[in-house]
Amino acid sequence: AGRVALPNYPFQNRPIRLPATPASATSAVADDTMPGRRLALPMGGEVRFELAVSARDRLLDEHRLFDEVIVPAAWHVVFVCTALQNLRPTATGVALEDVTFVRAARLPESGLVVQLVLEPPRDDRARFRLISRAGDADAFDESSWQTHVTGTAILAAPAPPALGPRPSLAIRPATGFYDAIETAGFALGPSFRWLAGIGGYER
Repeated sequence: AGRVALPNYPFQNRPIRLPATPASATSAVADDTMPGRRLALPMGGEVRFELAVSARDRLLDEHRLFDEVIVPAAWHVVFVCTALQNLRPTATGVALEDVTFVRAARLPESGLVVQLVLEPPRDDRARFRLISRAGDADAFDESSWQTHVTGTAILAAPAPPALGPRPSLAIRPATGFYDAIETAGFALGPSFRWLAGIGGYER
């Protein structure tokens, strides 16, 4: 930070305004690897992780709707689960309940700053929110933040039960599937084109 010239006491009877911090300075403080950095929030019980997402992210660039980069829903889920594993590294598993995708997350040219907000847990359950702002937006302006996902995290989830036998599936080739959705405006790059067949239970 630079030095600010102040008048001598008694301040010469004129107001002093400190220069505003550039938005770019607030957007470069977060880590860019999941789950980002944990923010220091002493004595409150709330836990927050903050992650900077580059507008040049190669994976996300392959996930577009009407030529606009949209963060996939699975990305949000991975972010939450990675943060929970960071908090409880010895836990046998984590689980999410009542997950609601409130609003799509668009990736602007300035990138995104994403925060995971975990409320104080009760009985190993904690409500969470995923919020974000544009990388060049004012971090202290609440109107610049949007909520994308809400839900409940189970911090000590039991192992999932074993799956029983399932009816046989009728698998059909996925030929033309990605071309069809691209015609509708949903363009997926190679990293998202893993579907080889489409199946359904026979009646």
